[in-house]
Amino acid sequence: MTMDITMQSTRARRRWPFGVAAAVWIVVAAAALLGLVLPAAPGPVLLGLAISAYSFNLYLLVPALTGGLLAWWARRVGRRRWAGVAGILTVLLMLGVAVPSWQLWHSAAAHNVPLSLTAYFSGPSGGASAPATTETYATVDGVELKADVWQPTGRPAGGSRTAMIYVFGGGWVSGDRAQMPAYFQWLTSRGVTVFAVDYRLATPTRPAWDKAPGDVKCAVGWVRANATRHGIDPHRIVLGGNSAGANLAMLVAYTAGDTRVPATCPTGDTSVRAVVEFYGPTDLITTHRDTGSTDARRMVETYLGGTPATVPERYRRNSPVTYVRPGLPPTLILQGGRDSVVPAAQATDLADRLTAVGVPNELVMLPATEHSFDGLYGGFATQVSRSAITRFLDRHLA
Repeated sequence: MTMDITMQSTRARRRWPFGVAAAVWIVVAAAALLGLVLPAAPGPVLLGLAISAYSFNLYLLVPALTGGLLAWWARRVGRRRWAGVAGILTVLLMLGVAVPSWQLWHSAAAHNVPLSLTAYFSGPSGGASAPATTETYATVDGVELKADVWQPTGRPAGGSRTAMIYVFGGGWVSGDRAQMPAYFQWLTSRGVTVFAVDYRLATPTRPAWDKAPGDVKCAVGWVRANATRHGIDPHRIVLGGNSAGANLAMLVAYTAGDTRVPATCPTGDTSVRAVVEFYGPTDLITTHRDTGSTDARRMVETYLGGTPATVPERYRRNSPVTYVRPGLPPTLILQGGRDSVVPAAQATDLADRLTAVGVPNELVMLPATEHSFDGLYGGFATQVSRSAITRFLDRHLA
């Protein structure tokens, strides 16, 4: 009897660490799988799961391999049911890594981009690791609007450089100009001067639909006016941005000289040579209607101060598609095919409209790619997009 009790106690001591480890792992594996299969992403938590599962997809190999070890351990300690559960979840996780990776690999081949596993887990090399200076480009209603200036090293070929004015994302209600340091470092390594700029954000009691675009126009005018001082060519300025920042970049680029979207400060020429946009909302009425994220819908309403039913003119006024016409700057459109925040149809619709009026454009639709995919600098989607940016800048700004 004593021996039996001792053996049972020994088995219990051997099994409880497995039970704790298995429970923790199942929570992690279930969260990752939920992010992979969500058709929509209501609320910030589920949206974060979906973005993380696709943006950091190869990192899911860690819980997958851990699951394999747990399945082996479960069989050793006689927990066959646990072994079966761990085995099934491990297989699902492996598929969740393999299928998106294969789709992106196939897409990269179509764009003639060789993908690198080593680059997936590494950051940029060369270029500036921090802004050279921070300057105030305008003071509007007592608010200082600043620009971080990222300068390449060495002298520019021909005496002046290409410049990119970068507008951060965050649903017009959050974010800051320091959002994309790895991209800025990469751009400076290619000889591009980057101006990462502020703009005023919306709050529940203070919409910014008539402020943010005008602030970005002030930034463009300031960069052009200070081109010589910063060693850039005022005729080789690109507007870039991600998400809400991409919406503002397109809106400002498409309305240079248009009094319907005025600058919020005295400024001169606000025209730019080209636009690079990451997953930006192009038609805010359909964004509000079709987004899979309740959080995104709330942000649009905060920014514009109402719904499409209550303030439809603001939705149209702040939608880049409203201003599509011949003669607009060439536009590079980078879009995730399964974006749950900004539907992929936004990108294809803009590309079709631009093509119809003869505006040069390139749409890079990235399969198995969520919103904010550029959060991982080395990811397969970002490797494809960086190659597309390089070709686009060489073609339109050389």
